[in-house]
Amino acid sequence: MYILLLLSLFGNILLFATLLLVLHFPYRSLKTLEKNALIQTQSFHAHFPISTSDVIFLGDTQIKDFRWSDSLDEVSARNLGIENETTNELFQRLESIVSQQPRLIFLQSGGSDVRQGYRLRTTRQAYQKVLTTIRQRSPQTTLVVQSILPQGRVQATRIQSLNRSIAHWVEASGGIYVDLYTHLANAHGVLDSQYSRDEYLLLAPGYEYWLRSIKPYTSLERSCTDS
Repeated sequence: MYILLLLSLFGNILLFATLLLVLHFPYRSLKTLEKNALIQTQSFHAHFPISTSDVIFLGDTQIKDFRWSDSLDEVSARNLGIENETTNELFQRLESIVSQQPRLIFLQSGGSDVRQGYRLRTTRQAYQKVLTTIRQRSPQTTLVVQSILPQGRVQATRIQSLNRSIAHWVEASGGIYVDLYTHLANAHGVLDSQYSRDEYLLLAPGYEYWLRSIKPYTSLERSCTDS
């Protein structure tokens, strides 16, 4: 009888340990993939330097998933998006980009922060650091900031709040802010079903609207101001 109890206890311990492994390793694998993506991007910067005539697309999954250069063949477009990248993670790699003084940056960040449950205060602080760094380290780069895209109903209020802050900062500094959220969201603040099937990843019609919204800015030259 005692042997059966011991075997049962051992079996429960083994089951519990297995569950921990199943839950823990996907998280570690995801963080490893994100770290490797950053290393890969830094490697690309080192071996394929950014030109002062380049148009840089900077952000997380929505930026990374689209072939900007294919749709904007009249400019030298570089896609430097990283999947699931938070705003603070973007800030960590920003120096290697702005130090090369690109002509134009299209910035769209913050969606991964909301999706991963970061506090609004944390994202706001990181976003302000990104904007300040671009202005100070590459003052002649023309910066076009795009709103965070809508997601699900749960995220709607937080995204709207962040977008108001971002729009205020950009417009107060005389920058360019492109509101994609208002058009892509339905009446409930959710990414409309014609643009996405999972309330996160954009379908082709969503990117078509995005392209139309930013196309007038792709030919902008470098800023004439150094302040």
